[in-house]
Amino acid sequence: MKPARRVVTTSPSQNVGVVCCPWLQAEPIEHESITERWFLLIAVLLPRLQRIAHQPFRLELPSMEDGTADATYVPDFLLQFESGESVVVEVKPEKFLPKHLAKLTAAAEVLRAQGQAFFVVTDKDLRSTLSMPDAVHIRRIAKGHVSDEEVERALAALSAYPGYLTAGELSARAGVGLHVVGWLVSRGRVGTKVPDIVDDATLVIDLAKEEDSHAALSVGRWFATAPW
Repeated sequence: MKPARRVVTTSPSQNVGVVCCPWLQAEPIEHESITERWFLLIAVLLPRLQRIAHQPFRLELPSMEDGTADATYVPDFLLQFESGESVVVEVKPEKFLPKHLAKLTAAAEVLRAQGQAFFVVTDKDLRSTLSMPDAVHIRRIAKGHVSDEEVERALAALSAYPGYLTAGELSARAGVGLHVVGWLVSRGRVGTKVPDIVDDATLVIDLAKEEDSHAALSVGRWFATAPW
């Protein structure tokens, strides 16, 4: 899927860049603000996530309530999941929401009519989810290396348990270090209640046993917000 417009250019006017997650997808994910990068660092932790497309498509909007003529809208990201479901996300600092409210509301109505889940995630949502320093720390963990044998032992031990297990208990049962559990969480290989740095008390679960697997429910829970 080609983006609807370019984000990273040779002469950017904003704080643009890319997030590379080769364990998730081959192509880098572009962003055009620190807030978008913050969102991406948390979003890539989502279990069952398959791909994130930036500036994924252009949406034709009808005339809006504020009198604005027919317009187009390009959302920031499209999150695609292993189930085939997808979620459209706009990332916006909360202070800018009033300025864009009419267009976002119109976009939400069009997407809803298409059966597409749409979320607007603000910096306030991100602050209540996971701090940027913690998100960066988890990303460093994901970029590390863990042996296949340790991964197999941890996943097998978790699969044998019927529900949530603390990371410390999983570490003991599988005979692996806590860092192995943290690595699995950082790559979305196991389920967790919320995105966070793994410690002994962190609850983890085999993805096959996690009930809340619907894409929109997962995104809403992850960012503690609701669809528009």
